[in-house]
Amino acid sequence: MSVIPDYFSPTTHAPEVKRTALHIARWCGAVPLILGVLTFLLWLLTRADELAMFGLAVIVVGLGMFAIGSVSLLTHVMINWHFLCRSDDRKREWGAIVVAAFLLLVNFPACWVIILVVSEIKPMTMD
Repeated sequence: MSVIPDYFSPTTHAPEVKRTALHIARWCGAVPLILGVLTFLLWLLTRADELAMFGLAVIVVGLGMFAIGSVSLLTHVMINWHFLCRSDDRKREWGAIVVAAFLLLVNFPACWVIILVVSEIKPMTMD
């Protein structure tokens, strides 16, 4: 008969990292990036004004998704802080966090480049 509580048992495994918030952050970074680039490429082929308007909508939705993704990423780090600091897999976990942060942040320079290219190709005119 053992008097050692289960939580001190050497067979007790470390708690699993909850990754739902991390997945949300990744999607919130990837979706606007993919939609924005695809919209831009389609616009380059067709020069349709509807695609330009859709691109503006992607920018607005992307800003909202950036906010949601940032909160989700911060939530993931806060919930799993103990695991992230002491786990053997912490390099892999921090790597996943960096990838999610990169996906969120890369939308801004990508959007800026697309806007610059579009403004060079089709300057705004006042009619």
